[in-house]
Amino acid sequence: MTGFQGKQADTVMLYFPLEFNLRHNISEETARADLEFYAAHTAPSPDMTHAIQAVAALDRAALSTNPKWRALADAEFLNSYQKFCFKPFYMFSENSNNGGDVLYLTSGAGFLQTLIYGYGGVRVLPDALQLRPVLPPNATHFALRGIEYMGAVLSLVLDGSGTKMTVAMTSGGSSGKMTLTDSSGKTSVLAKGASAWTGAAQRVTVAVGKDSLSDS
Repeated sequence: MTGFQGKQADTVMLYFPLEFNLRHNISEETARADLEFYAAHTAPSPDMTHAIQAVAALDRAALSTNPKWRALADAEFLNSYQKFCFKPFYMFSENSNNGGDVLYLTSGAGFLQTLIYGYGGVRVLPDALQLRPVLPPNATHFALRGIEYMGAVLSLVLDGSGTKMTVAMTSGGSSGKMTLTDSSGKTSVLAKGASAWTGAAQRVTVAVGKDSLSDS
């Protein structure tokens, strides 16, 4: 497609937030090819384009040892706010020249989605909550607090090295507890007011009321 330039994120939205690839056997190779093409052929846009591509790139990075996907994610994340957020109040604008509508909530929402669903790795699965945190670029600390799931409220903290994560229940759900299983097979129970679980940064899925949390 010589000369093609998309206005904003479209095809990449099949992978996030729709996650169409997980339900319809779209190969990871196809997902990578789509992301690579559209990231290179989509105009700078405030309409969540950079945010959507950043989250999709972080998903690709989680399944690949090639550093280019993490580099693409970080670049798209920085573009999502550095091009549309200006002094003196650092409000998001509609255009990259600080013109158009201000405060432009679409840009701000995209920025927040990148932190929650991208670097936090939060996903609501059919029967569980997934967390897969990585540090955002230039960050020395990363925390998501007030994550509500099945009546429980959770917190996620990633240390400054990006290698250790802590998960805690700050308010109980219907069962009042969660069971965590780390990569070694060791299980721990989280409950309101109990000690938090700390382990290596990894993908974990939390199932409240089923005493089941697994990682991979």
